[in-house]
Amino acid sequence: DPDPLQRRILAGLQAARPHAAKLSLGSLPSHFLPRRSERRLCAGAVAALAVAIASAGTTPFPVPQPGEAAGGRLELVSGIPILHLRGTAEAMGRQQGTLLQAQVATLQQIYLERFFSNPVERAGALAFGLSLLPHMPAPQVAELKAMADAAGVTWPNLLTANTFADASRAFFCSVVIASGAATSDGRLLVARNLDFPSLGILHKATVGFVYHTVEKGRHSFVSVGW
Repeated sequence: DPDPLQRRILAGLQAARPHAAKLSLGSLPSHFLPRRSERRLCAGAVAALAVAIASAGTTPFPVPQPGEAAGGRLELVSGIPILHLRGTAEAMGRQQGTLLQAQVATLQQIYLERFFSNPVERAGALAFGLSLLPHMPAPQVAELKAMADAAGVTWPNLLTANTFADASRAFFCSVVIASGAATSDGRLLVARNLDFPSLGILHKATVGFVYHTVEKGRHSFVSVGW
């Protein structure tokens, strides 16, 4: 018999995307479906997504304001926030939490409340995040803790917000990579699409991040996130 969770995933997809009504369980790629060990955490969340998507509506979201703080700088380019972060991972986490304080606090509060239908699911997501801590690089942990402190949010909430999606293969983003003869100039090209439920707020929180790191063995890079 078809797995009940698979049916709930499909029902959620069809509710969120009426034009996808022809989808069938057999049409879902295997990597889209969660392993049995992941099901306890994602089952309730997946079942709640269709309701959350339908009821999300339009949620006001604070507009980032240009400014500088402790070596970091936030600017608006054609209306898109671009955040320049400099220094150690901890310093960059503090800069982000300071310059995007309202956005970090609003996003983690509203999105997590909509994604998890009850406290048990949220507690499970936190437990999963805590299980990842021994495997997370120390600079990354220091960055998140500094961001939580500067933004005035709790460390457990920020940890959950940054790790809950890794607990399941039910929702991920599409990535296309081309290089060599596949591109006109031979350079590496990477394109990424947000295949994730916005729940009425996530799409409003887009930020371009420019990381200027000074720590040995770590690279400066650019990323688009929220």
